[in-house]
Amino acid sequence: MTLQEKFIDFYKDLGRHSIQKLDAIYHPDVRFIDPVGEHRGLPQVEHYFSHLLDTTQSCDFEVTTMLAENDKAIARWQMKMRHPRIGSGKEVLLDGVSELLIEDGKIKQQTDFYDLGTMIYEHIPVLGSLIRFVKKQMRNQ
Repeated sequence: MTLQEKFIDFYKDLGRHSIQKLDAIYHPDVRFIDPVGEHRGLPQVEHYFSHLLDTTQSCDFEVTTMLAENDKAIARWQMKMRHPRIGSGKEVLLDGVSELLIEDGKIKQQTDFYDLGTMIYEHIPVLGSLIRFVKKQMRNQ
């Protein structure tokens, strides 16, 4: 199984049991970056995933595209998440892209790109209304 296939399988079946599989795809000195923060080293990434899974009601990923060449890969994905403090616990859909840098057959760096506004800000009562209003005004210009 290629690293890209392991990555797709890991995120497709993300759950508490998945954390034990992190070392199969991530380098011990991994650097994991997303709009929320940066995590260095496998222990920090394990903590990040543990916290994510402990605080969400559900978190499912579907990798829709995977492009790989040499020591780089790009994964396009959609996340379906339910969090009790985001959107009143309703399912939130979030499209994103991960840029993967590979070393020694494992992911040495993962940089995730997604719209934090879609994920969080638009679900905060007053702020969400303001963001949706601004987006609508921009579309109508």
